[in-house]
Amino acid sequence: MEIDIDGNKEKIIELLKSTKREGIDALIRAKDDSDFFIAPASSKYHLAEPGGLAQHSLLVLNGLDKLNNCFGLQIPDESIKIMALEHDDCKIGLYTWSATQQRYIRIDNMPLGHGEKSVIWIQQYIKLTDLEKVAIRWHMTAYEPGWDRDGFRVQNLFPQAMALYFADHIATVFLEK
Repeated sequence: MEIDIDGNKEKIIELLKSTKREGIDALIRAKDDSDFFIAPASSKYHLAEPGGLAQHSLLVLNGLDKLNNCFGLQIPDESIKIMALEHDDCKIGLYTWSATQQRYIRIDNMPLGHGEKSVIWIQQYIKLTDLEKVAIRWHMTAYEPGWDRDGFRVQNLFPQAMALYFADHIATVFLEK
């Protein structure tokens, strides 16, 4: 898959600005000051290459938008953009290139869950709706500790949140290999 780092950056910034969410300019600056636009999406599983994280986020956005329209989930457009483009912000600064191993490796020193880290990072800049918090927090579903305890409550209280999981999983398993 060919990754257009500059094009993806431009598109993501434009999409985030279009939300007109209070604090969005600060969030965009923080992303721009980080490695978000050049980081891989993973160390080895999917889009483990420069620009993979931004590419993955756009693929998730496309999938989430399609699921929303197909199933009439009524997720607001602004929330679709925030959920998809921000769900993996926990990966900012997470990977480094190992010349010895010739691959990306994780350098994770914060003992928080995947989705929790993203929610915490995002809320430094913008206020999230309850749906956005829950969807981003649980976008890894059963791959996260606590899903066995809270999964049914998530599905019952915020069924639309599951669409982010499906969009993320479809992008990871089918579109990015």
